[in-house]
Amino acid sequence: MKKYYVLSALLAIFLSGVFMIQLCIQTGKKQRGDLLFENVEALTQNESDAFLHCSKPLLTANCYRKVKRETSTGTITVSEWVALRIVEIQEYTVPVGAPILCEHAKITDCPSGSY
Repeated sequence: MKKYYVLSALLAIFLSGVFMIQLCIQTGKKQRGDLLFENVEALTQNESDAFLHCSKPLLTANCYRKVKRETSTGTITVSEWVALRIVEIQEYTVPVGAPILCEHAKITDCPSGSY
């Protein structure tokens, strides 16, 4: 009869221990889940404020220079392409981390000696 009481007491202690361990595991998971959610929420709030300021060419023009060329009939003046100048830009913003290319264009002039 004593063996029955001892075995019952040991079984009760074992089951209580298993219950306490499960309770600790579940509580820890809930706390970690809440902490993870708070971290994600904080990151998304910071990202919504972070933008890159970009600009892209909206209107461009060709630059030429006059060049004298010798031909079989004499000397002629021709226009030779030199460069591309940016006349107008468009500014826009891109969220940090977005898969959109951010350009940094500036208004430019033709090189000296060209028009």
